[in-house]
Amino acid sequence: MRRRRVGWGEPLPRGRVTLVAALCDGGQMLARVDGRVGRSEGLDDRRLRRLISQATRDLMAPPPAPRP
Repeated sequence: MRRRRVGWGEPLPRGRVTLVAALCDGGQMLARVDGRVGRSEGLDDRRLRRLISQATRDLMAPPPAPRP
């Protein structure tokens, strides 16, 4: 996988926002989410707030029940 480091908090072209978050317990990753908004007008942008809210819900959701 090719990674492109943009920098922490540095704006991406045309207001694009990429979010990657993980929830860890010591050395073990419990959950990971990622998402993006094609164009954001800043912290008051409804699309950006929805992305952050959904990512938080997904990270904190209980794990799926095991299949029988």
